[in-house]
Amino acid sequence: MDSQIKHRNHQQEATGKTEGGRLAGYHLVDFATQIYLFTVTLLILGFRGVPFWLPLALAHLVGMVAVHALVVAHARRPEHRGLRLFRFLYPLILYVPLYTETGILNLMIFPRYLDASFMAAEQWLFGFQPGIDLMSWMPWLPLSELLYFAYFTYFFQVTVGGLYLYFTNRRACAHFVAMVSVVFYVCYLLFILLPVIGPPKFWLDVPEFAIESTAELAAEYNVEQPLEFPENVSSGPFFQVMLLIYKVAEYPGGAFPSSHVAVALVVLYMVGKYIRRLWWPMLIITVLLSIATVYCRYHYAIDVFAGIALTAILIPVVNRLHQRFLD
Repeated sequence: MDSQIKHRNHQQEATGKTEGGRLAGYHLVDFATQIYLFTVTLLILGFRGVPFWLPLALAHLVGMVAVHALVVAHARRPEHRGLRLFRFLYPLILYVPLYTETGILNLMIFPRYLDASFMAAEQWLFGFQPGIDLMSWMPWLPLSELLYFAYFTYFFQVTVGGLYLYFTNRRACAHFVAMVSVVFYVCYLLFILLPVIGPPKFWLDVPEFAIESTAELAAEYNVEQPLEFPENVSSGPFFQVMLLIYKVAEYPGGAFPSSHVAVALVVLYMVGKYIRRLWWPMLIITVLLSIATVYCRYHYAIDVFAGIALTAILIPVVNRLHQRFLD
């Protein structure tokens, strides 16, 4: 009898529903992942403006089949620990390659990056360039290191949160992974549709892309070219760590909206819901990270506001969808 109960509990973990559910083992994140892969496949086939467009499209279709195969395998063997762990947390493995892919696909629709328009909007809204000027005005090592450290924590928030909830509350883990994944997928889709590089890539790495030349923009907004980082800031250890990470893993065109801000806000929300004792430390980290995205010259201020707005829209939507999987 105990083994039967245990097996039924594993089944319910796999489906997110009690016996008699109609979702055949699917979690919300599985549908979200397949919808994202299918949408990008349609864009690739529709525009075909990237190298190796056919292998890329086929790879997405294979990914959709692989997600279904994983769901079916886990539904058949819910007691298998390794399979269960992978089944719950596999989206975490996809975030980096799918982000990398946006740097390949983001000029399918617009032939040039949109930074010139974003800089014009920043100037109109603020009268200066926050993503460039704030560091120049406050080149203080203690401040910059604090903000770079907060930005650095982003790379661990999702993994640590997902693993902690997996081992303490599987249903909360499914909710957490679904929420983070939907936000990531929407951000990635916007990266493809609205390619924006952001201040550091704009001035340092891609001087030839703009609708206007970088020299003209530099003169218009009184910005030095090439853009230099203050010596006090660049001497910091966390500045150097982030510089190394971005040299290895960054691709142009993923600035709008700020996925760092959007995902950090989702993690903050989920921490408040499931790990309340950590909410205040996470709130401080999230505020500092949001400031860091602009001060550290990774994003325009508009990107941050867009990340906040996107999260405010998606959290209630995902909550409602997640609840439907439980009802």
